[in-house]
Amino acid sequence: MLAIVLALMSDVHRISRIENFTCDPLVQHLLKLKEDIDQDTLTGQLKPLGQRGACSLQEGLFRVTGKMQKKSNLSYITIDCDSTAATVYGNQ
Repeated sequence: MLAIVLALMSDVHRISRIENFTCDPLVQHLLKLKEDIDQDTLTGQLKPLGQRGACSLQEGLFRVTGKMQKKSNLSYITIDCDSTAATVYGNQ
């Protein structure tokens, strides 16, 4: 679940992207993962929540992020935990 929370806080919202997110060496180090988390495992964690529970989780994260932002007196924050390198060949 922590991987899902960190991914959502990093603006990753699709399960397939969360799987890719957990492949990142920095994310694996932060979450103490031995390997990436596959899509079936992620689905298994989220399915019992249902749509209402998933929406509640995301709303809760928005509230926490908003409180952190207000408390720090910043106008915005950037959470960048993905160190994946992607070759773009000049097509960014």
